[in-house]
Order: sequence, then C-alpha cells, then structure tokens
Amino acid sequence: MSDELFTIVGRFLTKHDVDGASAHLEGLLRTADSDRFCSLLKSRFTNSPQSVLNHINMFLETCQQQFNVKAVYLPHNGFVYNNDRWYFDSLAYDQFHDLSLNWEWLCHSSSPNWDTFTLLGLESAQEDFRLYVEGDACDQDRWHSIADIAELLVKVRYVQLIQSALATGSLCVRVPVFVTAYTPDFYCRFDP
Repeated sequence: MSDELFTIVGRFLTKHDVDGASAHLEGLLRTADSDRFCSLLKSRFTNSPQSVLNHINMFLETCQQQFNVKAVYLPHNGFVYNNDRWYFDSLAYDQFHDLSLNWEWLCHSSSPNWDTFTLLGLESAQEDFRLYVEGDACDQDRWHSIADIAELLVKVRYVQLIQSALATGSLCVRVPVFVTAYTPDFYCRFDP
C-alpha cells in the first residue's frame, strides 16, 4: 500500500473528517482504469446504525458489570484476505492510553469474549477482493493500486458505519471508542 495514501487518509481520520477521507478515496477510485471495486462508489454497509449501537451497548453493559470500562476498541477483521465474511470485534479496557504514544495496551483487553458483528452491504466489493486475492500474479500487479484504494475506502466505510451508529444515541458507558483494523496505526477515535 502506498505510504503516502495511507498517511493522507490517516490525517483525515485523525481530524475526524471521515467524509473528507471518503471523498478523497472516491475521487481516486473514479479515475482508476478499472470497473473493479466501482460498487464502492455508490454503496455503504447496510447494517442499521441502531443495531450497531445496540451491539456496542450490550457489550459495554456486560463489561461494566465486571470492571470499570475506560475505553472500547472495535477492530474489523481485515477486508482484503477475509473476503468471505466481514465483521468487527468488541474489546474493552480497564485502562486508557493515548494511541499516538502507546498502542501496545490494545493487545491486553479486559473484556470477555463477545460475539462478532457481521458487516453487510458491500458483498460486491468482497467478491472483487476475492478475485484480486485469488488472481494470478500478473492480475494482482495490474490491480494492486486500485485494490489499495478500495481497501482504504472499505475501512473508511466501516468508520462511517460506527460514526453513524454513535450518532443515533448515547453509549451506556461514556468512554472513548477506537475504530480500526487490527493495526492501530490507522484509526479513528470517537469521544463521548
């Protein structure tokens, strides 16, 4: 993946400009010489924001009964190679640290195992990623930069889903929520 593109999108998310990140990536995808991943230009995850918020709140309620929750991390399972099912996990912590200074603490969740939440609505992109991953080396080289753009756009679509879920109501425990892949160098933080 292009470090420059990764950095640009990361800056948008750090500033909470999720729609700006989306618009930037959509513009790049529109100019790509391919019809692969074009479904991302007009689609988003279709899970209802309320169902996502309910899932997070049920998780928080359970955790809060066991310990004083200080932060929540909602990592998705990685969209390129896990193209059969996209989902996110829920992890809670009894401590909180600034991710820009220390992300190691995210490896030590205090929460019990919790059911994953299946992400729906971008099945066309999932199929495009499957074709990309299973294609031969020439095909992968040809579509590599387009797949990079698409991967980042799917990650941004995921952040948009969580953002819209948090906008539908309040968390039952008012804590920071981190949204990312399983790599904390690319994240968005939502504060209560």
